[in-house]
Amino acid sequence: MLQQIMDITTLQDVETFLEQIANEIDGFHPMRNFSSYQRVDSTTWLYTEQEAEIRNKLLDKCFDVCTTVTPDCYTYLINLFRLIQAEMGRENKEMQEIASLQ
Repeated sequence: MLQQIMDITTLQDVETFLEQIANEIDGFHPMRNFSSYQRVDSTTWLYTEQEAEIRNKLLDKCFDVCTTVTPDCYTYLINLFRLIQAEMGRENKEMQEIASLQ
């Protein structure tokens, strides 16, 4: 389980936060409020109000950090999230291959 990140001050923190989010949800868009994500198998909300508020504040901090490296933070965050998802998929496939050898 990933450690929950509680502050964003560096690009590494941004990446860690997006890794955390990638483990929680499949689809991410930086303009979407975390209170709007629903569970796939039901109509219940994925995050409590408090959990959504924390994630929204962290996402705001991601924008603060990203503006130091690019004027297009939205695209940067979306591409970074997709890269993280791809890496996670590759890791999961490798883990399945290793497990099948045992």
